[in-house]
Amino acid sequence: MPSYSYYCTECGFRLELSESLAQARETRQRLRCQHCEGPMQWEFPAPALQTNVEFMRNRDDGYGLDERGRRRGHRRAKAAGINTTGKFWSPQLNAWIGSRDDVRRICRERNLDCDGMVKVEAREVEPPPKKPYQVAPDIVQREVEKITEEHGHEMTSKDLRELPAVTQERLSGRQD
Repeated sequence: MPSYSYYCTECGFRLELSESLAQARETRQRLRCQHCEGPMQWEFPAPALQTNVEFMRNRDDGYGLDERGRRRGHRRAKAAGINTTGKFWSPQLNAWIGSRDDVRRICRERNLDCDGMVKVEAREVEPPPKKPYQVAPDIVQREVEKITEEHGHEMTSKDLRELPAVTQERLSGRQD
């Protein structure tokens, strides 16, 4: 059964009743406010229009009062092969928009969140793989010198030869 909304014209109290259309017609005639006994008015629900015509209504072309900018923008669009008839410039999207579908398409292409008359959720993007890096040779040399000063007397000649390569590998790795 459909719901019908009523509001008090004196105190603003709101009431919602589930009833048939015939019952709603009768209720409209005799219903009084529960709080102040004032007359209740039937609130006719306005449909939430989700058409492209409604979406585009009263939109300006994004240039406001800047006639020079408007002409320049239209020339650039024409040079790029974009027909601006019936479209407006959206500075937020940096694009010409002619319908809600255009907004959806642009948001999906650019992976943008959009919430309002158009709802698009951005995809979760995986971070790029961590790249390996190598430490500069002068840093490796300083570290080798520090190790040989501290532990050089305990190291064999083979350890001393391999020390730069081992130190380079130890200091290098993946970017965090």
